[in-house]
Order: sequence, then structure tokens, then C-alpha cells
Amino acid sequence: MIISPEALQENTFYQICSKLNDIYYEKFGSQNNEGRSRPKKYSGLQIIKCLLYKVKNKIYCLRELKSELKDDLLTLGIIGFNEVPDHSTFALRFKQLEKEKFDILFQSVVKKLNPDTRITSIDATALRSSKNDSEAKFGLSTYLGKYKGYKLHLATSNDYIPLSFKFTTGNVSV
Repeated sequence: MIISPEALQENTFYQICSKLNDIYYEKFGSQNNEGRSRPKKYSGLQIIKCLLYKVKNKIYCLRELKSELKDDLLTLGIIGFNEVPDHSTFALRFKQLEKEKFDILFQSVVKKLNPDTRITSIDATALRSSKNDSEAKFGLSTYLGKYKGYKLHLATSNDYIPLSFKFTTGNVSV
């Protein structure tokens, strides 16, 4: 599939990914393999682009992400995939990248956006969990009442850009 440069420049996902490329290589260089384990088939940057695609297209499960990516050849080209990873690969790599790189990338993106730093809102949103989640705790919410789950504590700028966030169990107030 041949795509004209004009069509790529109009694609918002391509624009986001090109900015992400710059930030990622500025922070991490071309580190495809960290440690002594065998080489990764998919780079951290490719997996992060998949996560962006998932959020942008309001995809809720990893099996659906795999299926949507298989059908979207333009996005596969933008991400740089020859084949789509399995949903289990997504789950493992998302968890690994969350520990290692998400916070650094988030801080870099906020610095590049240079938001109006007056804080306009601080929110603690209740997030319910499944009944079988052993790590979730009971908390109180004005909307849900008593619930079992987690809280998202979020501070945003005057420009509606998240400046800081933290996930806690439902019983914690920050």
C-alpha cells in the first residue's frame, strides 16, 4: 500500500506519532533492548503507539485492539508493524512499559506542551473494580456512594492538560 506524504501529514495519528518519536528518542535514545534478555520483537515505541491508538479509538480490550489493528493498514504502516502482536504480548509489554517509561514520557509531553500552569481542577474520580479484585479497597464517592475499587487523583492546567495524576485504592484521599 503506497500512501502519499500529503495524506500522511493530514492524518492526526501520524502527527501524534511523529511527535512521540521525537520525545521517545530524546529521552531513551534507540534502546530497543535493555538488559541481557533476548531481543524484543516489538519495540517499546511501537507498543506505546498501539496504546495511543487504543485510547484514540476508544478501544477497551486488547483482543479488540488486535482485531482493529489487523484491519487498519495505514496505522500498521505508521506504527511500523509487519504483523500485529497477540493480546497477551500487549498486556505484558504495557505492564512493563508502565513501570519503566510512562511517567518519563508523560512529564516530557507536558513540558513540550508548556501549558498554562495555573491549576484549574483537582479531582478524585472513583473507579469501580470487579468483585474478585483482591487489591481494591472500599471507598466513598458522592456519585457511587460506597464502592469497591480505586481512585484517580488528577490535577489539570487551565488548558485542560493533565499535569499530575496518581492511582490509589478507594480508601485513600490525597
